[in-house]
Amino acid sequence: MINQLDSLLIATVMRLSLESHSVAEPNFAIAAKPNPSNGVIRINLFLPSHQSAIVNILDIRGRIIKKLGLGRGSENLFWHGDDAYGRSVPSGVYICQMKLGSTSHETKLVLPNR
Repeated sequence: MINQLDSLLIATVMRLSLESHSVAEPNFAIAAKPNPSNGVIRINLFLPSHQSAIVNILDIRGRIIKKLGLGRGSENLFWHGDDAYGRSVPSGVYICQMKLGSTSHETKLVLPNR
């Protein structure tokens, strides 16, 4: 039986999945390694050198829990599995969102055993 919270989570994941496939331009991408990870995750950005993107970590409900900052060109950012206050986040699925102008691209991050 699917309850209201499960329905909300499913709708959020589906929305993020659709957005990541429908609005991403072919000239930029985001990747995360290692994924899943119990430690630091390296976020690889692939952008045209003259453009920059805002990178955030979101929880499964779409709330920003950490702002990784501004990335330019081909750059690596690192997420240590923490929130904006430096506290470790619990095990689970998170979303790394890269916003470039009016477009965005997301990738799933998994923290299995914390």
